[in-house]
Amino acid sequence: EAASAETQAGTGGETAAGRPAMADMRILHNDERGRLIIDLDATSEFAIASLSGPDRVVVDLKAGQLAEPIAETPAGDGLLSAYALDTAEEGRVRAVLMLAAPVQVQQAYQVAPVDNQPARLIVDLIPDTPARFAQRVNDDFRAALARQQAEEEAVLAAAEPAT
Repeated sequence: EAASAETQAGTGGETAAGRPAMADMRILHNDERGRLIIDLDATSEFAIASLSGPDRVVVDLKAGQLAEPIAETPAGDGLLSAYALDTAEEGRVRAVLMLAAPVQVQQAYQVAPVDNQPARLIVDLIPDTPARFAQRVNDDFRAALARQQAEEEAVLAAAEPAT
């Protein structure tokens, strides 16, 4: 089974801010499969998480420029009900895939730029059971809390005077 929280690093040309520029985003889907494709000028780090209330899959990507946000847009019939794209914070873009049915990430990978083709982040989704989706939501939430706690402890440790 594919894990829903994934991270991958990449290298390549980056903007002056040190992050790749995002060129385009598109989705393809039906009742059996879904695919998110994000075009960039270079590969980058990304993270994927499953969230509930409403059920969705989010893809955070380190990116320096977002040409234009995409407001929540209906996706038609299939696994996805809608999608959106916006800047989550400086240097981070978030794609949100609202779900019509529970899914799991089958695979997520990057393709380096070749000739006139951009770098691409590709995320493939397949149907899953409600129980397994709910478990992934819980696992992703616990992992996020653990990361946040580790970051806070690192900041506190750095602020302590040396003895």
